[in-house]
Amino acid sequence: MDAGQVSSIAALLVLSFALLASEVIEGDTRAFDERILLFFRNAWRSFPRSVGPPGSRRRWRDITALGGNQHSCHHRLSAVAGFLAGIWITSRGHHGARIRTERCVLAE
Repeated sequence: MDAGQVSSIAALLVLSFALLASEVIEGDTRAFDERILLFFRNAWRSFPRSVGPPGSRRRWRDITALGGNQHSCHHRLSAVAGFLAGIWITSRGHHGARIRTERCVLAE
């Protein structure tokens, strides 16, 4: 893909996000959101519980809280993976874009 296609796709994604955000702000997606949330509930018990294994409620709470163990562990693993990928790339002789650092002499 060339730069024009990438910028077109990026503009389309930004526009899509803006349109979706305006619908959420207006409250037009409320019924859909409630259906999704209720899908993951077990309403036949006296106290509705989340569907899934016992630890799933805690995990989803941690992920949505952006500060729990799942989230911080994900960031740590991502940082280590990025660090190792950087070491692997530089060990293969690819040092990224080379920047020329020649001095420019202005004519007087």
